[in-house]
Amino acid sequence: MATDRASACSGTGAAQPVLEGVDRLRQSLRGQIVVPSDAGYEQARKVWNGAIDRRPALIVYCSCSSDVVKAVNFARGGHHAVAVRSGGHNLAGLSVCDAGVVIDLSRMKQIDVDPVRRIARAQAGLTLHEFDEATQAHGLATTMGVNGDTGIAGLTLGGGFGKLGRKYGLACDNLAAVEMVTADGECRRASATENPDLFWAVRGGGGNFGIVTTFEYVLHPIGTHLLAGSLAYRYGDARDAMRFYAAFARSAPDELSLDLTGRVKDIFKTAKGKYVAPLPLEQKLLEHRHIEAACVAGAGLAMPFALLQLAAEVRDALANGTCDRAALTDELAALRARINAAAERHEQLQYVVVVKDVWSAENAMLTPTLKIRRAAIEARYLRDAQAWSKLGRAVVWEAR
Repeated sequence: MATDRASACSGTGAAQPVLEGVDRLRQSLRGQIVVPSDAGYEQARKVWNGAIDRRPALIVYCSCSSDVVKAVNFARGGHHAVAVRSGGHNLAGLSVCDAGVVIDLSRMKQIDVDPVRRIARAQAGLTLHEFDEATQAHGLATTMGVNGDTGIAGLTLGGGFGKLGRKYGLACDNLAAVEMVTADGECRRASATENPDLFWAVRGGGGNFGIVTTFEYVLHPIGTHLLAGSLAYRYGDARDAMRFYAAFARSAPDELSLDLTGRVKDIFKTAKGKYVAPLPLEQKLLEHRHIEAACVAGAGLAMPFALLQLAAEVRDALANGTCDRAALTDELAALRARINAAAERHEQLQYVVVVKDVWSAENAMLTPTLKIRRAAIEARYLRDAQAWSKLGRAVVWEAR
């Protein structure tokens, strides 16, 4: 969540060369082109996974299939790398590339629902929320995922498991046809009777066979009301809860979607015997636009402290001198003061530390889904806590 105050860091990142022929492409499109010199480039290159930091040479926001054809032909003619983006929700960041062409379909959001035939014809830029909203107006739905900001395209092409899956199968099982642009720049329709091999491939084979611009789904009557609920068990009863789940799921009706989740609360005790829940403090820290990851620690210490990983563009700006470190330090100190003013005394942060190393799944500081590994981070940094405490600073920059 962005804040309103001025940033300590200016634009970041090395400029990418403008590809030859971009002006001609721009003039031929109904959509929009964004290049590194444009004011909106930094925002345009971002994807859902904030840890992905790639800088394409060109982003093409397509408005129609014709735009997609022109973008594909441009990239093929120049031998440019291509990434295709709809919802941009891919965890690995495959919807953006370095020094290549991003073909973005996120503005293609037309959807037509035929309640009689129970068919939805949906363009690839729709999110799950937008798709469900349109079909639910008629009491209809089909299997989609669980996060409303996910794009329908990547989800469907990868299979697409959702809450209706027990009754109606995967999203790709409910696909009746697609319209797509293949690598040769041709628009093709694929269904059980047209290009059936291609239709077989796109139902779960990913986005490797072309750029799907339109999906046609089979819809199912489920009404507009949903009965939902949850049962909570103490952690000590987990074994019995799982046994119950396994037995009940075997005989449950297909209409019922079941999930079993478990979580031990992330709390720790300070040297004063006070318990601290780090997650609410971390969420407040992450509201600052320059903070990419945060971990509040302090087990066995007099007071908790926070470890902060700065956003990639800020790290780049600090390295190339376009970010004022002193001003950023003041920002972080003010953030700590605001959080402490609203926290209980035993939850107040003694200081915050800007870490030098980037946390990642590769160095085991993050999980594969990019959540912090609290135990690993604490093992790495708690040994320095006493030394940082003696500095008496609100903001500590880990020595490099």
